Amino acid sequence: MTCEDDTEWNRIRLARSRVITDVEDVLTAVTADHSAFEISEEVLPRVLALLRLLAEQALARRPLSRRLTFDW
Repeated sequence: MTCEDDTEWNRIRLARSRVITDVEDVLTAVTADHSAFEISEEVLPRVLALLRLLAEQALARRPLSRRLTFDW
């Protein structure tokens, strides 16, 4: 893979990436298109619960001025 290939891949990857800072927006995105994250219907409730717990812990450990960020 050449440097040009790496650059092109990063451009594509970053163009698809989006940053969501609101926990409810993250949960909505995962629920709306959970197959994109390879999450089956059977485990979706557990994944959503885990995301909520992670968000609660992250927010509890960060100063109020900083926001929780999910990037995918």
